[in-house]
Amino acid sequence: MPIPRDSLSRANAGYVEAMYQRYLADPASVPGDWSLFFAGFEFASGSVASISIAQTAAAVPHAATVSPAAGVYGLVTAYREFGHLVARLDPLCEPEATHPLLDPAQFSLHSGDLDRAVEPRPFRGEFQGSLREFVVALRETYCGTLGAEYMHIDDQERRDWLQEAMERRRNQPQLTADERVRILE
Repeated sequence: MPIPRDSLSRANAGYVEAMYQRYLADPASVPGDWSLFFAGFEFASGSVASISIAQTAAAVPHAATVSPAAGVYGLVTAYREFGHLVARLDPLCEPEATHPLLDPAQFSLHSGDLDRAVEPRPFRGEFQGSLREFVVALRETYCGTLGAEYMHIDDQERRDWLQEAMERRRNQPQLTADERVRILE
């Protein structure tokens, strides 16, 4: 049975507050996972002006040594969660070209990695190629004229089905002429 949310928010509040105060004074003074947690908290609350994610990453010993596979995994997850933010949904204006949450550098993938071949896991579609080509595939799947926001769905089986259906065809359903007419009607 999961812990009720209100109980979780009251648990060890003094400890969490003390850790946060230490983090504010010096991000390197708290364990790496706490540092990343507080950086995410500040990012979500819009108060990242006080400390940058780069400073936080510098304080976390393993942040600079993230493997490309872990970076690709994070990138796929980010596109699944936030790709709809730059999808081309409004025919009257162009969307933002990119979003900071979709920047490969956020996942320790840099310009030197763009032409390296990558393993696309956990992407469920067919893919072989470079990181640059993989970013194009992710954008085709999650940032086209058909956007999808589905990561909030609690049922893992449904999320898996959606990922399989969208990523296998890059979110471009293959419909017969009769199916297209039926949908139009």
